[in-house]
Amino acid sequence: MFDDQTFTRAQIFSYSNDGAIVTGTAQEGQTLTAETATNDTNAAISYQWEESNSTSFSSFTDIGSNSSTIRCKVPTSGITSVVVATATDSVTQQTATATSAATGEVQPEPPTISISSSVSVNEDGIPAVLPITVTPPKRATASTVMIGGIPTGDTLTDGGRRQLCRRLRPPR
Repeated sequence: MFDDQTFTRAQIFSYSNDGAIVTGTAQEGQTLTAETATNDTNAAISYQWEESNSTSFSSFTDIGSNSSTIRCKVPTSGITSVVVATATDSVTQQTATATSAATGEVQPEPPTISISSSVSVNEDGIPAVLPITVTPPKRATASTVMIGGIPTGDTLTDGGRRQLCRRLRPPR
């Protein structure tokens, strides 16, 4: 069954069955973590993070080294990342390498939305003012905020200065 094949200790025992796995969310400002293991007590694991717009990673850019984590930077369309983990046995100098599957494209940082717990009501006890704050991401990007539940005929404004939308009654 194993005729004419040579196996070294580093190749057989360096990694868990899953090789290198990237966990975390590929989103601007978030951290990705490489998870891998070795059962070779003499081996140390080093890491190299790479990004590419080629699905085969035939050309790539090094974006971080010798850390099991990396912080996602400003996204570029079509760019995905992998981590290459290398175990090196300090006694035999044998090495084994595992490359993770590519992450998805890094997504932009979303806006932050907060709603105040202080709501003004009119004389009928119906909410008249619901303070909502939308903080855009650090980079200037267009954001869409969907607000549901606005009763027919009511108006949404930006604090009284400008009408943002008016929910009209459907035609009869």
